[in-house]
Formats: sequence, C-alpha cells, structure tokens
Amino acid sequence: GGVYEPLMGQDILGDARPVVRLSVSKYFNPVVGVSLYGQAFINNNNGNWDSNTTTVAGGPGMKTVVDFFEGGANALFNLSNLFCGYAGQPRFFEVVAEAGLGAGKVCGEVKKVNYSTTNFALNFNFNINNKWQVNLRPAVEFQHDYAEYNNNFYYLNGKQALATLTAGVSYCLGDVFTAIVPRDQAEI
Repeated sequence: GGVYEPLMGQDILGDARPVVRLSVSKYFNPVVGVSLYGQAFINNNNGNWDSNTTTVAGGPGMKTVVDFFEGGANALFNLSNLFCGYAGQPRFFEVVAEAGLGAGKVCGEVKKVNYSTTNFALNFNFNINNKWQVNLRPAVEFQHDYAEYNNNFYYLNGKQALATLTAGVSYCLGDVFTAIVPRDQAEI
C-alpha cells in the first residue's frame, strides 16, 4: 500500500490519496523477470481535486470508494545483479527497475471509462532472508487515451501522470538461483 497523486500541478502532501497494489513476479534468471499487477486508487473525498485536475479520476461528483483500478504487466531488471554480478545469494539491498504497460477503468460517473497506461518504477528491496523481502517502490505512470466526464473531455496524454510511493513485503515461493562454476569441457 501507499499513496498517489498527480505528478504536476498539485499540492504535494495535500492531494495525496491511498493506493493498494498486489503483484506476482517471476524471474527467469538473476537479472530479468516479469511482474503482473493490479492496483486500486482509493477516493478519500477530500475535494482537493476539482474539474481542473490533471487526471481523469477525482473530478466533481465522484462518489465511489475506488476512483479507478488498473492491471498490467511490467518487465523487471535487477540492476544490482546486472552491474555487480550474482553470487548465488540475494544481497541485503537490491535495486530493480520496472517498465511496462497496463489498462485501467474509472469508477463513478464517467461515461468512457477505459484507458491505457505506461509506467516506470524503481524497487528498493531489502532482503531479510531467502524468502522475505521488504520493498519501497516510487513510480511514475502516464495515462493514455481519454475519458469523457459530464460532456467535458479530459484528455489523458504525456502530461497526465501519477506519482506513486508504495511500501510492502514480498514472499518468495521458489528457491533462489544457483550460481554455477564454469568448467572446461576439454579438461573434464
């Protein structure tokens, strides 16, 4: 869980709202993986976002608990293992870059409710042991397409972006990757 708000044109702390995120990830090797995610952006009904908001959700008349929800897939790149090598065990601290595409649906009194997203994030992972990890994840998400709201068009383009900051825990269902020792076949 964490907070989100429009990236531009808002009060940094005053317009923050809660977000809940769940993701399932799979690494194919110590550097590259994929993550499937779903997230719900909660409406706190504080009235700070008005019809001039930089995002489609949160405009006047929003009466739902969830402003909008999204799902998608991200590519994962473990930068710590990429640049420092993999020693057969997770480091205490790792940095993982994420980039991907998604789709969202706006809740409430919005006529056109679907949009697409492009998102970028850095995961700062603290490995407690081989199974448990604590994560801090700042991210930027660009919303695309458009949504119609009360016959006014709010276009979602490159300037329509959300900043999110989430924290959570991860549990590893499988084993860690095993480091191999290269052998010379001729010598064997």
